[in-house]
Amino acid sequence: MSSKTRHDKLPVLPQGYKKFSSEVLAVILSEEVGSLEDSRFAVGFSGGCDSQALLHAMSDLRRHYDINLLALHFDHGLNHDSVLWQEQCEQLCIDLKVPFFSHRQVIRTKAGESLEARAREARYAWFEQITDEDRVILTAHHFDDQVETVMLNLFNGRGVDSLTGMRTIRPLSYGSKQLLVRPLLQIPRKALEKYNQEHGLSWIRDPSNQSDTFDRNYLRNQIMPLIKERWPGAAKGIGGISQKLQRLSAVYQKHILESYRCCAEDSVRRLFCLGRSLSVRKLSELDRWDYVEVLRLWIHQTGNPSPSNALLEDTYRQISGGYAGAGGFQHQSYEVRNFANRLYLMSRLDHGVKVPEKISYDLGNRLFPTLGVKLVIDSCHGKGISEAKIGRGVVELVWRQGGERITLPGRDFQHQLKKIYQQYGIPPWERDRLPMIKVNARIVWVWGIGVLDDYQCKGSEVGFCPKFKPLDD
Repeated sequence: MSSKTRHDKLPVLPQGYKKFSSEVLAVILSEEVGSLEDSRFAVGFSGGCDSQALLHAMSDLRRHYDINLLALHFDHGLNHDSVLWQEQCEQLCIDLKVPFFSHRQVIRTKAGESLEARAREARYAWFEQITDEDRVILTAHHFDDQVETVMLNLFNGRGVDSLTGMRTIRPLSYGSKQLLVRPLLQIPRKALEKYNQEHGLSWIRDPSNQSDTFDRNYLRNQIMPLIKERWPGAAKGIGGISQKLQRLSAVYQKHILESYRCCAEDSVRRLFCLGRSLSVRKLSELDRWDYVEVLRLWIHQTGNPSPSNALLEDTYRQISGGYAGAGGFQHQSYEVRNFANRLYLMSRLDHGVKVPEKISYDLGNRLFPTLGVKLVIDSCHGKGISEAKIGRGVVELVWRQGGERITLPGRDFQHQLKKIYQQYGIPPWERDRLPMIKVNARIVWVWGIGVLDDYQCKGSEVGFCPKFKPLDD
């Protein structure tokens, strides 16, 4: 039990906070993450007005709760004064006795890419890398940011779900166990400025915020003042609509999650694939919009961005029309393929990767970094490739060249390997990339098919059991 004074009962505060304090912050955080006692937080700290107020209030809360607190400063290298800003942030953290971590990474974009989005991705990736799983990441996005986000999403014709704005709490990235919390989304910027002034805090003023080159700055500096002059309550109204849409979105997302689970009932994960596959038959039973959202959820769970509505709707027309191989497409760094009426999602397979024709092999574990897999050999009894049969034979790993023929166990005639692959349901991307095992120039083991010919272990013979696994398994 902490020896510090505890707030046994947090005050009840109204929605739409007009004043900011550490007490207000404690109420918001307790609603989102539960008890603050013995909690672990990290504040994304740029040194600007908003993050300054958040970090100071969090450091004040340590007087009442056993909070483990860090400050994380990411220098995007976009301003010539950024090194000086980093030093100012570090000094404030020294004054507050908050451990300070910083990272510099120059952000570069390609044509058509958003600098803001790329900077955010790099920042969050570093946050995830430097913090452990039970630490909650706090960012200082506030009410005005939320209103701007909703309006920008509306202007850019984003999906209905985007009109809910930023979520107060979500995983730091898709599939991450670390939480990202934005506790200031109900706090207006003026309240944060007043907090800083009351506590004698100065903050960094980034001159780029005055440049109307960026859409958000143009909206903030040029458009919002005109809107507020004509409609003083516009920001409050937009914020209210956003909250109502969040409630509706939560209901719809629950429906989409159930639809996804129904389509992804197959739990088998194939090599080179990201997550589970989806049933084409069950996808075809969805209406167009549910189909689009199910695919978005499927793709987002792998940490990848989804493509446009137009592309996803085009694949829906293919699937609902019953076209052979329907639903496949490529987008950025990943691709979707239809095999045996299931959709598989995978990183783009580099068809330029050249595999050797054959490699001498000693039946030990082997890594294939360019393919992202490893061949693991387990010793076993009564199954696998017979150690006695191998004897002193020449063992090789060989890749498919075309025209191979194999002899299945218990048969005295050969089959075309291509037809056996089809019979056993081995996807084409595995057939060409994964090696087979040869002994004395005879194929004795094939991935997905097993031990061939008379090389199977019998009785209690010692054998070798090969299997492929992802490199990170």
